[in-house]
Amino acid sequence: MVQAYCEAIEDLCNGEAAAFRWSLTLITKILTRVILEGSTVVMKAINTNQELAVRQAVAVAPRGKRAMRVLSVSVGTQTISPLYWAIDSGRLSCAKAIIEDLLTIRADRDVYYYGCEALFTRHPEIVQKMCMSAPSLLIALLDGLVWRSRLTKDGSRRVNLYIKHLVQDSAGVFSPTLQWLVRYKDPKIMSHLVVALTTDLIWSRFAAFQFLRNKFWFVITLGVFFVSQSILKEQTGVEESFEANVARFVLRMWLYLASLCGLCSFVRDVASEIYRGKVMRISIVAIPKSFTDVKQVGRLALTWVLILMLFFEPILRCSSKWTDSHSQYLLFTTRCGVEEEIRMYSIFSAIGMVLFWLLLTDCTVFSMRLSAFLLVCGWVVVEVGLFLLALTFLILTFSTALSSLQHNLVEFDGAMTWVSALTQMAFGMFPASDFDATKKDLPIFICLTLFTALATVFLMNLLIAQLAESYSSMFADMTGFARLNRAGVVVSVLAEARPARFAKFLRTLNLEDRLEFNEGDLGPAGGIQIHEPANEHTVTEDSILRYGGPTAPSVPWPEDDRKVEESVEEKLQHVENRLASMEKLLTKMAKSKGTGDSPSKAPSTCSDISQ
Repeated sequence: MVQAYCEAIEDLCNGEAAAFRWSLTLITKILTRVILEGSTVVMKAINTNQELAVRQAVAVAPRGKRAMRVLSVSVGTQTISPLYWAIDSGRLSCAKAIIEDLLTIRADRDVYYYGCEALFTRHPEIVQKMCMSAPSLLIALLDGLVWRSRLTKDGSRRVNLYIKHLVQDSAGVFSPTLQWLVRYKDPKIMSHLVVALTTDLIWSRFAAFQFLRNKFWFVITLGVFFVSQSILKEQTGVEESFEANVARFVLRMWLYLASLCGLCSFVRDVASEIYRGKVMRISIVAIPKSFTDVKQVGRLALTWVLILMLFFEPILRCSSKWTDSHSQYLLFTTRCGVEEEIRMYSIFSAIGMVLFWLLLTDCTVFSMRLSAFLLVCGWVVVEVGLFLLALTFLILTFSTALSSLQHNLVEFDGAMTWVSALTQMAFGMFPASDFDATKKDLPIFICLTLFTALATVFLMNLLIAQLAESYSSMFADMTGFARLNRAGVVVSVLAEARPARFAKFLRTLNLEDRLEFNEGDLGPAGGIQIHEPANEHTVTEDSILRYGGPTAPSVPWPEDDRKVEESVEEKLQHVENRLASMEKLLTKMAKSKGTGDSPSKAPSTCSDISQ
C-alpha cells in the first residue's frame, strides 16, 4: 500500500523521500482517526470481555440513543456493529449482555423503550448470524421477545410475543428467519414459545389451507390409481365388460399423462437448480439439492414407476387385437395372451401403490402427535437396518462355512440352500423336522446351534436394547422434531405462495397495533398477545423497568439496581483480590509481632481479618 501511495504522490512531490514521508503521514492520520472515532466506551468494554463493563458502558448512553450505541459505530462513511464485533471476536458474554440490554423493556412517565425494532432493523439477519457463529445466544434472543404479566386473572396471565420480525421483513414479505431456524435443525429452539407459536400461527391461518390444496390433486390421483388398479382390476374367470374396459383405460391414461407432466416439471426444476448453482458435491459428482430430499426422491421414483407401467400396459399391448374391426376381442381388452406383460405390470402397480401411500404420510403434519410418532418410526428404522446388516453378515459367514463342510445331508447341499435355511432359522420359520435331520451330523448341528444363539439371543436382544435407548434419547426432543418438520413444510409452502395472499394474512395479525401490558397500559407494537395458564410459569417481578424523574430522550436511565450475575472469571478475580488483601494483612501482622508489638493488639487484628 505504501508503494502505491509513493507512486501516486511522486508526481506531486519533489522526490521519492518526500512522497514516502507524505504517504506515511496520511496512513498515520487515517489510523489515528479510526482509533479515535471507533474506540467508543462500548468497544473498549467489549475488548475487556467483561459483562459488567459492557453494562456500565451502556448505562451512560442517552435513553433515546442507547440502542444504537451497541448496534452502530460510524467512522467516516463506514460503520461497524459492536454486537457483531463481540460475536465475531468470541466475546459471547458481552454479546449476551448487549442482547439482554436491547430486549429489556424500560419505561418512564411518557414512553416505552424497547430495542427489538432497532435490533432487527439494523441486523435483519441476526438469527442467521447466531445460528452460524453464536448458537448459545439464540435462547437469550428469543427470551427477550417474550413479556409475561405478573398479574393473573381467572387462572391465566397475559403474554406478549413480539414476533413481527420473525414473520415479515422490512419489505413486508415473508421473513427468512424461520427458514434459517429450520436449517439449524435444533429441536429445542423449535420448541421455544416464540418459534413454536410463530410456526403454529402461520400454519393454522395461512399455510395449512395452501398445503391441503396442493395435496388435493395428489389424493385425487391416489383415488384414481386405486380404482384403476384394484377395483377395476381384470379378474381371471370373470367375464369382461365393455364399460369396465373403457373406464379402466380412461383412468390409466389419465395417470400416465399426469406422470409425464410430473416428469417434465421435475426435469425443469432440476435444470433450474443446476443453472442457479444449487447443487451438492459428493467427491467430483454434482447432485441437485432436490435429490437430497427424501420426498422429492419418492415423487421421482413414483413417476418412473408410472412410466414403466405405461411401457408394460396390457391394454396397449393388445391394441392390435381390439383395433381390428373383424376381431372377436372387446375394445380395450387385456385378454390377448400377454400374461408375462400383465405379471410385470402388476409388480410395478404394487410398487406404485406403496409409494403413493408413503408419500401421503406428509399429511401427518396436521397433528403433532402423529408427526412425532412417524419421526420416531423413521429414527428407529436406522437401528433395524443395522441389525439386518449384522444378520446378513452372520448368515453369509455361516452359510459359506457350512457349504465347505463334508456332510451327507443332500437337502442342504450348496451355499444358497444354506442361506435360505439360515434366514428361516433367524426369523423362526425353519421346520422342526428339517432341524432334527441335522442332528445326525455333529459339526453341522454345532454350527447351527451357534448360529441360532448368535442370531436369536445376541443380535435380537442387542436390537431391543438399541431400540429402547434410541427411543429414550429421541423422546425428549420428539415434539421439537415434529415442530421442525412442520416448520419445514411452512417454509416450502410460503416459498410458493402469492405475495398478495401473504400480505392479506399479515393484515389479519394487526402487527402495527400497540399491545396492552396490563389493562389500559399500552406498550410497543409488533407482536401478538396470548393467555397462558398461570401455573405454567412463575413470575414474581415485572420484567418492565419503570423509572421516574425526567423523561427527555437525551437523559440516561438511572442506575440499574438489579444484581448482575458475575461470570466465572469475575468470581475468580474477586477471590484473588481478597486473597491478596489477606496476604498483605498477614504480612503486616508478622512484621508487627517481629518488632515486639504487644499481644493486646492481636484481637483487633483478628477482627480486621474477619472484616
